[in-house]
Amino acid sequence: MGTSKMMMKKTIGILGGISWESTFSYLKIINRLVRSSTGGVHSPKILLSTIDFGEILPLYHNDTLEKCVPQLIRHARKIERGGADILLIASNTMHKFYYEISQSITIPVLHIVDCLANDIRPNNASKVALLGTQITMEHSFYKNMFANKYGVDLIVPDVSDRIVVNQIILEELCAGIISHSSKMVIQEIIGTLSQEAEGVILGCTELQLLVTNDDVDVHLFDSTAIHAKAAVDWAICD
Repeated sequence: MGTSKMMMKKTIGILGGISWESTFSYLKIINRLVRSSTGGVHSPKILLSTIDFGEILPLYHNDTLEKCVPQLIRHARKIERGGADILLIASNTMHKFYYEISQSITIPVLHIVDCLANDIRPNNASKVALLGTQITMEHSFYKNMFANKYGVDLIVPDVSDRIVVNQIILEELCAGIISHSSKMVIQEIIGTLSQEAEGVILGCTELQLLVTNDDVDVHLFDSTAIHAKAAVDWAICD
């Protein structure tokens, strides 16, 4: 595949800010992939609209996250009006509201679970562990899609570990805090899960800031990188 023939003809829309740390990772990954695919100094066509995570976090803690749906829809429509050809929701947790968002606009919304499943299936993994916020790990929207659409069984840490992972994500990673002690905790949790799982999904877009495949003995499926790559693959045409 010659790089001289590759062109990015479509515009990627990103609904970000949840948190901006992971949004930055999306931008970095997409830019690097486009440059490596197209050559030279080409950069991607991106429309970005970000939410103030400071307004969202209290809704996590109060278990009233659905109150943010109108705001998510407003941002999605803004991105569509700007001319985006596809939308990425740059947050695993906010995929809880995928259908509300996707039904409010006419451009396709690239579901993060579909992207992950396409990466997991070639590895022939039928049981995979999931790390993310408590909402992602405990609510049905993520697990059910994997089970019903792809036949992949997701397991999660025990209750105490789920609380710890959630705290690390919301109180540290979303604030840009990278702690060595927290990294060791996540590595230990992954080690426990790997005794039963054939791989581990980093099902929070911030977790890749803390741990990578180089840090553990089991394969990690980085949802941020996989989601971003799928968008670039979609947007680049020969």
